[in-house]
Amino acid sequence: MADIPFTVFSFLGFLLAIECLFCISKNPGRPWATYILITWILLANFFSFTDSVIWRSEDPTGWWDGKGYCDVVSRIKTEFPIGVCGAAIGISRFLAEATDPNPKQTDMRYNRTKRNIIDIILGVVLPVVNAALRYLVEPSRYYIMGVNGCTSITRTTWPAIPIYFLWVPIMTLIAAIYACIINIFLPC
Repeated sequence: MADIPFTVFSFLGFLLAIECLFCISKNPGRPWATYILITWILLANFFSFTDSVIWRSEDPTGWWDGKGYCDVVSRIKTEFPIGVCGAAIGISRFLAEATDPNPKQTDMRYNRTKRNIIDIILGVVLPVVNAALRYLVEPSRYYIMGVNGCTSITRTTWPAIPIYFLWVPIMTLIAAIYACIINIFLPC
């Protein structure tokens, strides 16, 4: 069943994410976490648009099996929450450092390089590591749903909890702690 509004808004989200990437590139002091966040959003919208076009029919017997494409796309879609949470931690860390009323007088280039390395680890490396670990808790490579397209499947066993399900709540808690630090430093 074709879902025209979903397809249209996914495409609009993709275009707006491209515009955001362009605007972010004009600011020289930006943290790389902003690039990582917008890239994750761009990919999610692009794959949502593409999948809603490919698997729009109501007859599952006529659908393309998605071999190759779904192996990659289902991984990226599954790691989206972890990548977004990692980027949110990076952005929150940057804002916490920027609002610190008593900044340490250290080498700014070193701080920026260290911050960017941490952003890459949290927003890119961690999702890649998690994607590799997910092979342990996947009963099959992917599942195809109408309109949503390629979807990853996770077994509901106890190893799946530390391998997949706990990452997002823990990372969200870390981002929330940094957000609280920002609120402590801001004047009322």
